[in-house]
Amino acid sequence: MILIKDGRLVDPLNKIDEVRDLVIEDDKIKYIGKFHRSDDYSRVIEAEGCVVAPGLVGTNVHLESIDMPELSTIKNDVESAFAGGYTTLVYQSSIPYNNHQELKALEEQLKDSGINIYISAAFPKMDSSLELSDDSVDISNVVVGLSNDLGLISDETYLYKVLKQCSKSKIPVSLFSENPSLIQPNLFEKVEGEGNELHKNAANLSQDVFVSRDCMMALYTQAKVLISNISTRASAEMVRLSQRMGAKVYAEVAPHHFSLTDESIEVEGSLAKTSPPLRSKEDRYAMLEGLRDGTISIISAYNRPVRSEDKAHPYKEAKNGIVSLETALSLGITYLVKKGHLTMWKLIEKMAMNPARSYNIDAGYLSEGSRADIVIFDENQIRTVEPFKTVSQNSPFLGKQVFGKVKYTISSGKVVYENP
Repeated sequence: MILIKDGRLVDPLNKIDEVRDLVIEDDKIKYIGKFHRSDDYSRVIEAEGCVVAPGLVGTNVHLESIDMPELSTIKNDVESAFAGGYTTLVYQSSIPYNNHQELKALEEQLKDSGINIYISAAFPKMDSSLELSDDSVDISNVVVGLSNDLGLISDETYLYKVLKQCSKSKIPVSLFSENPSLIQPNLFEKVEGEGNELHKNAANLSQDVFVSRDCMMALYTQAKVLISNISTRASAEMVRLSQRMGAKVYAEVAPHHFSLTDESIEVEGSLAKTSPPLRSKEDRYAMLEGLRDGTISIISAYNRPVRSEDKAHPYKEAKNGIVSLETALSLGITYLVKKGHLTMWKLIEKMAMNPARSYNIDAGYLSEGSRADIVIFDENQIRTVEPFKTVSQNSPFLGKQVFGKVKYTISSGKVVYENP
């Protein structure tokens, strides 16, 4: 057995935020309370001054071992996740939901990774069913949702049909919402308007138009829709309105969209290039407001590995993407908790409990008898973001100082990362 002693236990599901001890036996949490150190424990982890929280649940995740298998292995991805406090990942796959054989093959590829990985499948082909046939391999425990990822959808009839099917099957849908005809890639020039004010061109509009459409689709179909990578003020307002109207809409924000603005592009260049792009100060403030009032309920892991040679270009030619597994928690602490926008309770809720609930995954909480997935971190320790455990190093936060150091990550009762 393992005893975690004198840590500040933060668990939004069970409404706990106080100093308690936690006992692990095998892969489960056996007891939560106050316990004496003794020889009954194979190990005692001293957690005084640290937060003990559910292992983080990462949504919106790509893995470099799959995207660039010639350069990396699943071991790199998993070590990076553990270093960031993640014990559960939702991988965004490009395999259609009804391609059962490929999805099962992907599950086999990921199942011995040492971390809990679930798959969000791509949308099915037009006019196909989401229902599993009797003779198909059961993938109900493999696929936890659908996503269009970067496969932007312009056909509203098709989208409506898929959402109706998902509502019937109770499958959550993650929508990356941007209008292809309004996207102007790599374009950050500003145009001068009345009164010499500077206005962005169509970049924001591309998201605002499709978020509005997707929110109304969610309202009329009653499908469970996650708006992925929300980043503009108008989109946040549309989500807020649709939620009030009764839509099952949930918004997810990436760490860089609440911590950076487009001003970072001048400093970081292509390392700050992502999709959707970094926005204005006004948009960033809207993300903070949405996080505070609950309009935005999920902070995603947003992990997009990119080869170094694909980032080693001027901004306009470089590839989109930022890796975030090892920085997301620290950015939440630094830009949200330390700035007074969120309590630690709310941060853990948005990085563990809510992501798990959104995909109906049994994770993101600490209860006696539950799987022992735990992160222990010092929220007050300042650290410099060092090179990551992955091959991909595409992040504008490398070398920056942030609050929050992960001391231990425990997955299924095993200490898989420690840096005391």
